[in-house]
Amino acid sequence: MDKDFTSVSPSAWLLLLMKAKTTIPYAREAVKWLPQSENVLHLSKEKDLMYWARVLHFEERYQSISHLLDDIKPHNILELSSGFNFRGLDITERNNNLHYIDTDLPGVVSVKRTIVDKLRPSKNKLSNYELMPLNVLDIDAFKNITRKFEDSPVTVVNEGLLMYLNRAEKETLCRNIRETLGLHGGNWITADIYFRHPMEETKQPGDSFDEFLDKHRVWENMFIDEADARQFFEAMGFSIDLIHEPAFQTLISYPQFISFLSEEQRSGMNKMPKLRETWRLKLK
Repeated sequence: MDKDFTSVSPSAWLLLLMKAKTTIPYAREAVKWLPQSENVLHLSKEKDLMYWARVLHFEERYQSISHLLDDIKPHNILELSSGFNFRGLDITERNNNLHYIDTDLPGVVSVKRTIVDKLRPSKNKLSNYELMPLNVLDIDAFKNITRKFEDSPVTVVNEGLLMYLNRAEKETLCRNIRETLGLHGGNWITADIYFRHPMEETKQPGDSFDEFLDKHRVWENMFIDEADARQFFEAMGFSIDLIHEPAFQTLISYPQFISFLSEEQRSGMNKMPKLRETWRLKLK
């Protein structure tokens, strides 16, 4: 696969800065070791509703995957395009008998490996954490990675990936994951079920992050709505096993976010359309 995805890497840098405002494992520590991005995305100031809306959004997205992983307690986990999150490091430090393969583009992996070496507190020898480069659309590379797992079910996880793929690229990814689950068994947890029309309404004029999303055609790569997403995955041979129900009030960034809302906005929160969902998928 010849397509170059390196231009999306600054988003991984930016997300870590926002996650550092939360209690997501290792985020605050990792920021100290993160080199300056060559293409910095400037966010609004921290005394701003949109800033904390984004922090809340990405905190919930991360935690939704962690909750679904805790629910099924898999032995083999493959994380795709993980960026500068350290879920795999956290899980393998806290649990035994896990094989976690953490992947992203070579440039991200190279930087992340130096950070992991500094963060890893104990190197739990009863679990296996591997950090490896992978272009998720490279069929042969995908197969070579998944061959490293033992003959037991594999759980594939991702957040912040599908919106960078057009429909044909999503289909390639689905075929790769379907082949893996067909061989090993298991499921796919994806936090990337974004719905285009509600998300487009959040655009901010002159906002560099929104300009970054426009540049990478993220809005048009999103699913139109839930029906569109369901139809796509069913056509690719998957069915929905579970849709995660968010609990925003439990998140550390929620009080900061809510403090910027007027009484009218607070009372209307339950009427807001869903922007994103996390799904656990299985083969049909």
